[in-house]
Amino acid sequence: VTLCDPATITFSNNSTSGGTPIYLWQFSNGGTSNLQNPTHVFTPSGVYNVTLSVISTVGCLDTSVFVVPGMVTVTPRPSASFSLTPSETTIFDPEITFYDLSSGGTSWNYDFGDGAQSAVQNTTHTYANTGDYTVIQTVMNSYGCQDTAVRFVHIIPEFRFWVPNSFTPGNHDGKNDIFLPIVFGVEKYLFEIYDRWGELIFVTKDTSTGWNGTRGGTLCKSDTYVWMITLFNEVTHREEVHYGHINLLR
Repeated sequence: VTLCDPATITFSNNSTSGGTPIYLWQFSNGGTSNLQNPTHVFTPSGVYNVTLSVISTVGCLDTSVFVVPGMVTVTPRPSASFSLTPSETTIFDPEITFYDLSSGGTSWNYDFGDGAQSAVQNTTHTYANTGDYTVIQTVMNSYGCQDTAVRFVHIIPEFRFWVPNSFTPGNHDGKNDIFLPIVFGVEKYLFEIYDRWGELIFVTKDTSTGWNGTRGGTLCKSDTYVWMITLFNEVTHREEVHYGHINLLR
């Protein structure tokens, strides 16, 4: 039997004897047991002998001894360890660097806690979203034995909100054709455009979608329009309503 250190083995005793026999297990790492089917932990790595003595109590005392030299081989296990920097940062600077501090390994794997992984010993990872992430390093050696280490990363939300005051769709210069507020760190986003009579002409819940100055596929005239944005601020954990005017110029 070959196992990684520490090796836990449960032995199955197939010997037969009349009456109620006495069992004596001896393990070459110094352990003993009187159980019929003992469980024993072998450590450190090495090759171990196992001896079973069965003493019959029926009639004359009789002892049978079974010795299995080199029955258990325990192979060394690597020691996983790593550091990371920074462990806490904002979503505006979400790149984390991982440094391997393990020993005895021949291959490495990082699970970054967001669905991404890497098999590079020293690596970097950029998180796309805020939150708390559990990073697991798994180190394996040439014997197939492995060990794991765990660290934690905290990506803090940031809030940014900026809205332009004019745009020029339809003038064919390819510039400033979309009215798109710049928003970071929000949830439950709702962006609406109204004309001067209060009629809704555009709406979206996508922070990457802006208004192209049309209504039902028709270009709107040069005028001043009202915008309103309702959002949930991830930093303050509050719902906010912002509104203002946008000048459509041609």
